[in-house]
Amino acid sequence: LTWDHRAFDGSTAVLFLRRIKENLESWDWEQELA
Repeated sequence: LTWDHRAFDGSTAVLFLRRIKENLESWDWEQELA
């Protein structure tokens, strides 16, 4: 993922990416795809 550093602070982008990672890792994919 890339972003314009003039529009977003790096720490905000890291928090966003961390949240996406956590959601992907904890999602119940078997139930979602069944």
